[in-house]
Amino acid sequence: MNAVTSNRGVKIFGVPFDPVDSTERLNLKLAYLSRSTDVCRGSERILDPYDLMQAELTDKAHLLDRSAWLGKVWVDSWLTPRPEPRDLPMLASSEIYSFWERNGCWDYALRVAEFIEKQVLPYKPVMIGVDHSSTAGSLVALAKLYHNLNVIVLDAHFDVMKHKGFILNKYKENPQFCHCGNFLAHVLERKIIKPENLWILGIADEVSPESQQHFVDMSGAPYYSSELERWIDRGVHVQSKKAVTSERISIDLNGPTYISIDMDIGSLSSVFSARFMNCYGLSVKEISHLLSRIGTSIKQAGVPLVGLDIMEVDIHFLEAVEAMPFDDCTKDIIETVFRLSLDRGLLS
Repeated sequence: MNAVTSNRGVKIFGVPFDPVDSTERLNLKLAYLSRSTDVCRGSERILDPYDLMQAELTDKAHLLDRSAWLGKVWVDSWLTPRPEPRDLPMLASSEIYSFWERNGCWDYALRVAEFIEKQVLPYKPVMIGVDHSSTAGSLVALAKLYHNLNVIVLDAHFDVMKHKGFILNKYKENPQFCHCGNFLAHVLERKIIKPENLWILGIADEVSPESQQHFVDMSGAPYYSSELERWIDRGVHVQSKKAVTSERISIDLNGPTYISIDMDIGSLSSVFSARFMNCYGLSVKEISHLLSRIGTSIKQAGVPLVGLDIMEVDIHFLEAVEAMPFDDCTKDIIETVFRLSLDRGLLS
């Protein structure tokens, strides 16, 4: 099947939503704003991962044609990776935390769901974004169409950890609001998807059902294996980086499938442009092999791939590493995702 023909059923859109409260993340935004006015307000700026990949991939006609690119979900500029100078008063941890506490991430997820329902469907949604909580919006929209939606998440972290959070440099017990580290818990508890229909692959802190030790979440905060076991007992499939790379992987799909890729799956191994890089992830070869195996599982199950996303790309790091002597494969991996999905007809 010709790849250009096969992508006629796909609409790609961006979600430049980046509400992280850490000092390091905010300093990146402030550093961006400290550059010259010409850079900050240039008409051809690369503002977010969607802009970057649109520029990279639309020149490759064998992968995508221009009609596939739909545009972006509107995001308040102070919550984007590259805000405007007028947003300076809002670029503070206290403001981000207040936004989280108002459950702003879930509100934006619902905005994504509405965008898909009104502007993407009946095409298949392909999202390129930043904060992983936006994936919840895709699942909300697609679960209305597919009552038995299966979800495969490639991630170095276990984004179902709802009972502890690390906010404003202190631990918070039982945060009820949604954020990138617990959005899957909100999706599961709202019964948007079934626990047994969720696969989380490539967890880098080597979690497993038999684990009895405690681990460290993406912020450095400790959590205990009992929380992991609670979700595993409810049916969530969790496979660590070690299991994935040792071929001990089983994906038995039973319905239409959505794939979500957190770019930290290759953190410090093949990717140097993810928002959270505090573990050692998979190589390019390992990621490509895993994607190929997922594609085979979808084909063997005879179920459709109904959408996918690529999340947690850091535009600041991506720009910086291009001038460095080491090889960042972020863009290559994203192209591989498109190539495998389109050339194999999974998104046709």
